Formats: sequence, structure tokens, C-alpha cells
Amino acid sequence: LWKWLKESNLNEVTIFPANIQSEEYLKAALGYCRQFGIRAHIYLMNTQKLWGKDWTELLEGYGDVISGFDVWDEPNLESDLSSLPTRPDLEDLVPNIEYVLDNFPGTRITNTLWPNYATDAMIGLADGETYEDYVKAYCERIVDELPAGAERWVGTDFYPYYVERFDGGLLS
Repeated sequence: LWKWLKESNLNEVTIFPANIQSEEYLKAALGYCRQFGIRAHIYLMNTQKLWGKDWTELLEGYGDVISGFDVWDEPNLESDLSSLPTRPDLEDLVPNIEYVLDNFPGTRITNTLWPNYATDAMIGLADGETYEDYVKAYCERIVDELPAGAERWVGTDFYPYYVERFDGGLLS
């Protein structure tokens, strides 16, 4: 699979905790990234530790393949308005952003906003608010507040060919 990714001209992969079964799996994935010249973008999942270890310890020796960190996937506009109360609201992202800036300077920090299929309740929109309000709030509360020199990214999932299961055919 890693060889196939490289042959498909992909040069970066995000490693999500759902795909990380163990510390050994993480190290193997990072090793394949190094072997095939693929950069690794690490998904923190709002945690500064995993398996009882700090991310600085887990990623020690892999600085050459680490491109950045996604601090959370799909934060809410306001957690108390959302039908999914386990999601953080935008301000909950700040500690992880500060953690990455302090411990992994020079790496990219991203956060993936809710995708195009999200409902108002999923995002946490109040009556009369739109997806545009959600993106604007993210930019004002998070992106604009990043320290000078930090890259500013706004990303969202988009599923133009939404199917029950992605089989990798798009890579072909």
C-alpha cells in the first residue's frame, strides 16, 4: 500500500489515531513514510499524550518525516448548541495549537472543519447562522489569533463522490 501511495504521486499522509493500533504500528507507519519519502501529518485527536507517552517522546527520531499536526477533526461552532456534545468548540483547540507551537516549531498546524454534508445541528449553528458563519468564526477565533510566522490554514473534508466505502479507486 505504501509503495502504491508513492507511485500515485502522493507525498503526504495523515496518520489518524483510529488507524493507529499501537505504538508499534505508529513507528511502522513512520518508518514506511521515511522509506518511501512520504511526509507524515499527525492527528493529535485533542490529546497531548497517547499510550501514556507524550507526543514528543512518541515522535522522537522522526522529525525528518513529520510535516505537521491536525489538532482536531470537525470542531463545533459552540458545543452547547450542537447535537454532538463530545465535540470541542473552537476555543478548545487553543491548548493543542500552543502545544504544537511549543514542542514542534516549524511544523504545519491544521484543523479540519465540518464537511459539506454537515447539518446545522452537527456544526452547532444557531437559528439564522450559516456554514459561512462557522468558517468566519473559525478564522476570527483561531486562524487570526495564531502567532506571527505561523502558517494559517483552513481545511474541510469534501465528498464529491460520496460512497459508503472508499476503495482507493480514486488513486488509480
